[in-house]
Amino acid sequence: MQVPSSNEYTPNRTYVYLIALIDADEVPDLILKNNESHILYLSTYAASNEIIAPACREVLLGGC
Repeated sequence: MQVPSSNEYTPNRTYVYLIALIDADEVPDLILKNNESHILYLSTYAASNEIIAPACREVLLGGC
């Protein structure tokens, strides 16, 4: 995942928000979070040579 090189208000960080068995297939799934969005990675969306793949992205809106 590409992270923008600068952010005016907060440092750029991408971290694991959640690791869980979301799709009930015995392979842990995860949610990554950065300053702009949550990205859900599921094992059921993965190709044959992958463990997990991105399933959806929720854009976080903020401001005054």
